[in-house]
Amino acid sequence: MVEKNYPSDPCQVTLEPGAAQAIKKMNQAGYKVIIISNQSGVARGYFSETQVNRINHRLKAILAHQGAHLDAIFYCPHHPQGTVAKYAHHCPCRKPQPGLLLTAAQQLSVDLAHSFMAGDRHSDLQAALNSGCRPILVRTGYGKDTEEKLKAGGLVIPGLLVFDNLSALVDGLIGQGELG
Repeated sequence: MVEKNYPSDPCQVTLEPGAAQAIKKMNQAGYKVIIISNQSGVARGYFSETQVNRINHRLKAILAHQGAHLDAIFYCPHHPQGTVAKYAHHCPCRKPQPGLLLTAAQQLSVDLAHSFMAGDRHSDLQAALNSGCRPILVRTGYGKDTEEKLKAGGLVIPGLLVFDNLSALVDGLIGQGELG
């Protein structure tokens, strides 16, 4: 999806160019495609879990229209500084914690040691490491800023791969024999 700050309307859902085709290639290669997402807007009172589910449904519909599919979407609605009491706490499923990845692995029989986690934030990369996945940074969304912060801070993330977008990631990994 194109990064939007706290999207709450399914009509706001748009895909990065080439994303649906990249997901379709992963589907055709037999890989599970799973979204792991922090949705702190729920804890902050910006929108409800029902709205998150509507957005997720819209995303699935857009992908299906283009011949691609997601195997699952897992999200964390919690945030320690939330304003909605039910969601305002620390949670083991909130990235960078590995909870959602561990749940996904268990429910979908995924071997995390042989999996990749792509994201555009440091918390995504740390969640990958915390769960035993190989971290991949994509430069879409917040990815360019994250890359600059990593470089400026001299932070080295073991095994990190970096790609311009999801399409380049899938093409690059297929080209390296890591996918396909």
